[in-house]
Amino acid sequence: MPKTFLQLLVISFLAWGTILHPAQAQNSPFITRWDLSKTGGTATTLTFGVATAGTVSYTWQQVGGAASGSGTFSGSTLTIINLPANAIIDLSIDPVNFQRIIINNRTDRQRLMEVKQWGTVAWTSMQSAFQGCYNMKLTTTDVPNFTAVTNMGYMFSDCYVFNQSVSHFNTAAVTNMEGMFSGCRAFNQSVSNFNTAAVTNMYGMFSGCTVFNQSVSSFNTAAVTKMSFMFVGCSSFNQSVSNFNTSAVTDMYGMFSGCSKFNQSVSNFNTSAVTSIRSMFSGCSAFNQSVSSFNTASVTNMSYMFFGCSTFNQSVSNFNTTAVTEMSDMFANCSTFNQSVSNFNTSAVTNMHGMFSGCSKFNQSVSNFNTAAVTFMKSMFFGCSAFNQSVSNFNVAAVTDMGGMFNGCSAFNQSLATWSSKLNAYVDLTNFLDNCGMSVANYDATLKAFAAASAKGISMGATNLKYCDAEAARTLLTKPTASGGKGWTILGDTKNCSR
Repeated sequence: MPKTFLQLLVISFLAWGTILHPAQAQNSPFITRWDLSKTGGTATTLTFGVATAGTVSYTWQQVGGAASGSGTFSGSTLTIINLPANAIIDLSIDPVNFQRIIINNRTDRQRLMEVKQWGTVAWTSMQSAFQGCYNMKLTTTDVPNFTAVTNMGYMFSDCYVFNQSVSHFNTAAVTNMEGMFSGCRAFNQSVSNFNTAAVTNMYGMFSGCTVFNQSVSSFNTAAVTKMSFMFVGCSSFNQSVSNFNTSAVTDMYGMFSGCSKFNQSVSNFNTSAVTSIRSMFSGCSAFNQSVSSFNTASVTNMSYMFFGCSTFNQSVSNFNTTAVTEMSDMFANCSTFNQSVSNFNTSAVTNMHGMFSGCSKFNQSVSNFNTAAVTFMKSMFFGCSAFNQSVSNFNVAAVTDMGGMFNGCSAFNQSLATWSSKLNAYVDLTNFLDNCGMSVANYDATLKAFAAASAKGISMGATNLKYCDAEAARTLLTKPTASGGKGWTILGDTKNCSR
């Protein structure tokens, strides 16, 4: 055979190969593996949500068996019947007219074991694509076409065993990453390649990712408005967030809540637009970073902000609290905290429940607190064993619950006589003064004042307190209302006039 003919033949085959290969690539199917023996619908049926632009073809093959089949579907649901009972099957979906898979916690979510190939599907959205697929692994080696994808919200939510690379994801068009990896207990893969320039929503993005501890320093967050619960429950997370541009963020509720190892600088955070920092660092037991740069002028909710931050002892003297209505448990269990709060404007605050509860070192003045709007002070200073500051300025007229307010404040030795005319008629004083350090003289003054108040039928805890000169006042308080008394029940105190 002439050499030139062979050369032409080889060239022809190569040319045909070049033509055929792209044609094949353009029609690569989306391939998944399913185990019908897992919890789901019937043993011979598979069903899940989809989105299509017309009729879509599919084929399936039993793994380790001879059974196979094919069909077409359109609309919002793919249902395949008459499958081999409890079998493992590989499902191949043709890319033509196929747009989305939407598991979204549906019945057969636990049956999806593997995503084997993305194929050449022009994906339109990944919202809730694999949500609830507890057993799913991503074993693809090809690159998905996410060019048109703007929504990856809850894409892998509650994929408990998922821990494969996402470094090949094109996220340039994505605006929504809400809950993208939420509940991914095993996930600890790099996300440094993510282009987040268009993202506006990172709500709960890594929530519940208990082993996740990867760099997020590449994240462009300039457009992000929601960061609430972004890392909640990420108990291993301790990465820098110093690059975060938070100028557009309005909500940081629970952002680092439960991040027990987190102790990174947040001094770069622009919080001027933020309205809620509720639980922002709650449970961050290692956190002790400056928050002096925080602009809190727009914040209305600071409850649980530092709850359980046992090492936190940073200044909050810059906090503008004019708009704040909620301070419940704000510093609860901050056992090291002892910083001034004299700058706090509390005129709008309605709830101080547990505000300093468990702050065993706290002993700062609260004489500036305007409590006229406050209705809850339950456990406000519970366990504040060092606290001994005047609260005579407190307007408690609206307060209905003071249960355990000074319980365990062993150093507290202040008179509450100024509260007499302001005491709410329906106030709960359960465990109110239990085991506090109030002297006989100050307890006497308090009982006399309370006896002059109009409140009736109150139960007050006063365990281990002693009275003397206030015996008549206490008798009036505890006498039944039918007999002209106040009908109070006072528990735990005793008379002691020894000097």
